[in-house]
Parts: sequence; structure tokens; C-alpha cells
Amino acid sequence: MDLPLKSPAELAERLDLAAPGRLLLVDVPEALRKVAMKERDGEEGKETRVVEGRALRTVKDPWEAVLLWREDRVGSQAILEAVARRVPPGGVVWIIVALRKVTGVATSGAHRLGIEDLVRSFRPGEWVRDRETRISAWHVAYRFVKAALSGKERGTGNGKREPSDHRERDGRGTPRSTRSGIEEKMPPFAFHLPPAPRLIPRTEKTAPPPEKSGRSQRPAGSGSPRAWLRRTLPAHST
Repeated sequence: MDLPLKSPAELAERLDLAAPGRLLLVDVPEALRKVAMKERDGEEGKETRVVEGRALRTVKDPWEAVLLWREDRVGSQAILEAVARRVPPGGVVWIIVALRKVTGVATSGAHRLGIEDLVRSFRPGEWVRDRETRISAWHVAYRFVKAALSGKERGTGNGKREPSDHRERDGRGTPRSTRSGIEEKMPPFAFHLPPAPRLIPRTEKTAPPPEKSGRSQRPAGSGSPRAWLRRTLPAHST
């Protein structure tokens, strides 16, 4: 790519290409690559490596600084994440993208990688965007610095890790120190359940007694009906 750079003599200083001990160039065009090599040529203890984005998985070791050239949004998420993993805390990443409202770039404006895409990949809190500079009439570079590890991530000075580590949580997912603090602050009655209500057994429904009719019932074994009537009915005088 024949790219007319903006002030090539000052570009190496603006990108601070001579400072890092190890510099990784990813998909950088020839014109910018020559600027980086010229700035770092002859510097003792300086290492510079050129790699394509599709071969980034072959890079296993960390790099203090990465210079990435990326115009197209398609497939950029995987490359940005791979670059971020290869930068140690305190390292920097320069990402060069095409401006949205310019003509003369091969990638259409709707598919160009923008600053909003970079912010989503290099999230605030983990990364700090602190600088930007023009590379050409069509391109701009944004610098992101990887934040240092917090105390919880690198452990405390006494060799113990913070209770936020998932291996030091209790069965309910709460850190032990936090759980004990809650139990100490809350009154003891808060952990007592109310007594269960007394269950009253249901009584079985019994069938109502049969209604008595006006006629007397003939008991079993009383003989024939005629004999039973003679015994039951009072004698009538003639």
C-alpha cells in the first residue's frame, strides 16, 4: 500500500516507537513499517516483529507495545481480543483506523472500524485511552494503555488473596468474611423461623342415623307375620 504519511519525520516521535523494548507490528503497511524500523534500527536491546493479523495466534509471548493497522470492522473483534491478551499491564496498543467521512479508502464508510468499536473491545477500567494522532489524510491512531493489576487481582502484601476469589467462597456464593460480618451485625432473632401452625386433623363424616318410621319394625326370627301381629297388637274385647 502506497500510503502518504503525515509528517513521517515526526510520526515516529508521536507514536513513541523508540520507547518500548519489544514492538509488535500487525498488518502495518510498508511505509509505516519503514518508519518504525528506521527509528529502532541500531537500538541495543530492542526487538521488533512484523506479523499478519491472521497469523497472530502464532505469537505466544507478551509485547510491551503493539501497532495495529485495521480498517475493516469484519473480523476485527477476534484480532483486537488477541492483541489485548498479548500486552502485559502497563503496555500500550496503537490502533490505526480509517476516518468515517473521507473518500479514497478501500473499505466503505459503513464497514469501517471506528472508535466506538475500539472502546467496546478495550473496556474502561481495564484500558485507558489517553492519546490520538493523525497518520495520514485518511487515518487516525488511538492509543490504549493497559491498566495495572489491582490489589484483588495480584494478591495482598501478606501473601493472602482477597476473599473475592471464588475458591474462598462458602457454599452460598458469599465470601466467608462477608458472610460472618452479616451474621455478627444482624440480631440473633433474625435467624429464627416462626413456629409451624398446629394442624387440626379432620374428623370423618358419619352417616346420619336412619329416621324412625311410625310403624314398628318386625325383628328377625319372630315367626310368621300373622303370629307376630297377634303378639304385638293388644287384644280387643268382643
